[in-house]
Amino acid sequence: MVGYDSNHKEKREISEIGIKYGFFFFLVTILQIGMAKAASFRKDLISEEGQLILAYVILILSTYVIGYPVLNLLLKTPKEQKENNKLGTSGFIKGLFCIFGIMLMGVVIGQVLNKSIYFFMNISSESSDAAQRILDINPIYSAITVGILGPVFEELIFRKKLIDCTIKYGKGVAILSSGIIFGLFHTSVPQFFQTTGVGMLYAYVYIKTGRIRYSIIYHMINNLTVSVLMVEIVKRLDTLESGNMSIEMIISIALMIIICGLYFIGALYVIKNVKRFGGIMKTHDFKGAFRILITSPGMWVYFGLCLFMIIIGYIE
Repeated sequence: MVGYDSNHKEKREISEIGIKYGFFFFLVTILQIGMAKAASFRKDLISEEGQLILAYVILILSTYVIGYPVLNLLLKTPKEQKENNKLGTSGFIKGLFCIFGIMLMGVVIGQVLNKSIYFFMNISSESSDAAQRILDINPIYSAITVGILGPVFEELIFRKKLIDCTIKYGKGVAILSSGIIFGLFHTSVPQFFQTTGVGMLYAYVYIKTGRIRYSIIYHMINNLTVSVLMVEIVKRLDTLESGNMSIEMIISIALMIIICGLYFIGALYVIKNVKRFGGIMKTHDFKGAFRILITSPGMWVYFGLCLFMIIIGYIE
């Protein structure tokens, strides 16, 4: 593993990676804002469902169709030798429980911090309109975009591409940069901790196995569970107030209990293995890796752009 007493060339290369991801983020953001503004001129002619479909189309065009190819051209990926370990059934299941646990713990931390920010800024919390729009989304659109396309392209962008470019500076740098850059890309305080946490886990799996398909599968399962299955269950449970205890309602309640149970067991598993995770962090010198990232001017180009969008979100 390359030591953290990096020479000037290595520090400059890490800065260049941060600048290129900053440009990628800026390009995607400008494209999304521009497309949304262009579509808003005749918003009255588009149905509510049509607006939701349009939002997905804008996401796909800006990030996957245009953004990813541009990033691919900017970053020359060296052929670095990664480990070639088999994950196995047992390892895959343990990894899945880690994801569930990290997600639950990240949600709790993110929501507490988010509510605290609203409290200290003396502004009202988010409108329920956003939550209602999520419930109104056709599950097919969510499954295709968030459940399939998102995981594939995001793993290529934030795991394969980024890790292949940074692993020569150490596994700690590769794992941390992958998690933090992925987490900040969502420009959301409530989502930051969960996405950073699972992003680091996806990175670790990719480095250990050398196969991006594992992290893609994990990402798909996670997104389909949270953004599709649980949303559909909540829709069904919304009718519980009317006293409609149908078979469908009973199944929905059972599924919700099972999913919540899996997340809770995952959190216990993470807590139980906290010493092991700490050992991995120490082995890969996460402290030194963090110091490299926060002292990189180029990385702060990306960090600054993401933080600016987060602040704008609160102001608006």
